Amino acid sequence: MTPDQTAVEGLVDLYCKELKLPGVRRGYSELAREAMDKGISPTQFLLSCLEQEAESRREHRLRSRLRAARFPSMKTLADFDFSLVPTLPKAKVYSLADGQFIRRKENLVCVGPSGTGNYAKLFVMQRR
Repeated sequence: MTPDQTAVEGLVDLYCKELKLPGVRRGYSELAREAMDKGISPTQFLLSCLEQEAESRREHRLRSRLRAARFPSMKTLADFDFSLVPTLPKAKVYSLADGQFIRRKENLVCVGPSGTGNYAKLFVMQRR
């Protein structure tokens, strides 16, 4: 890398920080190399950088919202111990977990005594 390239990359990094573009900052150099190798136009390169930034922001928003929601530890349906709730039909839970009832616009109501994991069951199903 030449001193000019180092200076330019330093300025790009600086402007990305100033403009709050962490996605571009993380990936522009790889995208630039790819653009040079494949002869991609400057406009297409810019589009790739902006797509990366948009995806980075979507991921960041999702992580922030999940953190703010303070969900219990992340679990999947595979982690659920059905032996703790022997009356819970495992096959029915798995069939509900595929979400077809939502597409059919049907309701789902979980009823049970407090502390038996109704919330956890729903949370686990959406994390499947």
